[in-house]
Amino acid sequence: DTKKQFLIYRSSAGSGKTFTLVKEYLTLALPNASFKDILAVTFTNSAVNEMKARILEELSKMRKAHSVEGNDMMAMLCERLGYDTKTLSEKAQKLETKILHNYSDFAICTIDSFVQNTIRPFAHDLNIPLNYEIQLENKKIKEESVRQLFSEIGHDEKFTRIVLSYLESQMDNEKAWNIEKKLVEYSNEIFKE
Repeated sequence: DTKKQFLIYRSSAGSGKTFTLVKEYLTLALPNASFKDILAVTFTNSAVNEMKARILEELSKMRKAHSVEGNDMMAMLCERLGYDTKTLSEKAQKLETKILHNYSDFAICTIDSFVQNTIRPFAHDLNIPLNYEIQLENKKIKEESVRQLFSEIGHDEKFTRIVLSYLESQMDNEKAWNIEKKLVEYSNEIFKE
């Protein structure tokens, strides 16, 4: 029976998400060195790079290890997969070699690139030019987001109090009180990634 299951992990920053995702990835890939059958999707290019680096780093550690002492990942994988240290080390070496020799098939990507790779083959059917490019109109998105946020003033009591408190502090300190402009400027940080 080849039932597929979805696992969802919710956690905050610094709680070991990458460790857990690497463990899950290796649990799937190690038994048959079948990394080409796995797709991992994350949010940012830096997260993609970190995940790939961590997978290869763990494989290298396991390949060289003679025991699970001091290697939490190896200990967990030995227990989960039912392997002894030698077997896991051999499987890690085989998987590492396959990944390095077929790196373009190492499918860890951003949500954006996944969607693009999914849509591009159907561009003709969707009446989209084959060489299309996506461009975000960040300025319009930011302005519309702030406009929608401000439409909550008077409707959302807590938000209204926060805005009034901010405006009063700005006026008391004789600073500019254009909170809308400040929020649009601050939103630039959100779009940097």
